[in-house]
Amino acid sequence: VGICERAVAVQSKDVHLRHTLGDAYLRAGRHGEALAVFEALAAEEPDSSVFHASVGGALVAAGRYEDAEAAYRRAIENDFPGKEGMFLDRMGQACMLACAYERAESAFRRAAAASPEEAVFRCDLGDALVMLGRVEEAFRSYGDAIGINPAFEGSYYNRLGNRLMKERRASEAAEAFRRAGAADPANAFYRLSLAEALAACGRTGEAKAVLDSLKSPVEEP
Repeated sequence: VGICERAVAVQSKDVHLRHTLGDAYLRAGRHGEALAVFEALAAEEPDSSVFHASVGGALVAAGRYEDAEAAYRRAIENDFPGKEGMFLDRMGQACMLACAYERAESAFRRAAAASPEEAVFRCDLGDALVMLGRVEEAFRSYGDAIGINPAFEGSYYNRLGNRLMKERRASEAAEAFRRAGAADPANAFYRLSLAEALAACGRTGEAKAVLDSLKSPVEEP
């Protein structure tokens, strides 16, 4: 924040530096100051979708969800057609940071509906469902993402496994890492993560077997 403030003091007309300052305020938890910066930028450049979306993110952080919805709607209206899903996903990400997981779920579902070809929106929805304790639904949402982009099956399940581990759901994480490894048997990192998850839920014998399997190369199917 200090560095950004000094930069803006030197070049007060530079909108990019001011936007970076607003983001720094937001990351520092200084939501009111972030909102003031972003609102000033949006007032100066009312056609900028980026600035309206930033206003929305600051409003979410401040708990002003209805106002945030209106700001994201302005961003959508100002941008090129077809970008609705992107801005709805950004709103969902802001809600995740604010621990407003039900609102995040709603935003991600709307993003996926607006952009059904974007697999990552289904992954984002799965993350929100994990945070809501609805793990089976999270697996289905990640499965939907894989259906859209099968080439990323391993990386998507690995992402789900990492999210589950962060939430101390090692047993479910092990299943996600198992699926990641099945999709890409040559990826040793997926098997290491599987061993870690198995050990974390007390399945030490299985964890050892996975680690032992790393001593010999995996034959490609």
